[in-house]
Amino acid sequence: MSRTQMQQAQQLIKQKRYDEARRILQKIDTPTAREWLAKLDQRALRRQIAVPGVLAGSFAVLQLPADHRDQRRCDHRLLAG
Repeated sequence: MSRTQMQQAQQLIKQKRYDEARRILQKIDTPTAREWLAKLDQRALRRQIAVPGVLAGSFAVLQLPADHRDQRRCDHRLLAG
């Protein structure tokens, strides 16, 4: 049975349906399932580190004036999401 579940999890991972794959893998007690869960955890951590502004709900916007040489007219704003 775990072989079928592993195949289901593999298909879900290929479809980038990681949460669903994780739920299946958590029910399987094999070294391979634990390895795949660890890889999913690493992937999730990398995504959080890669886009901290998106996760925090804020980002910076830089508006440049039509004449880019006039640095005094640049308007910097921090927008909260």
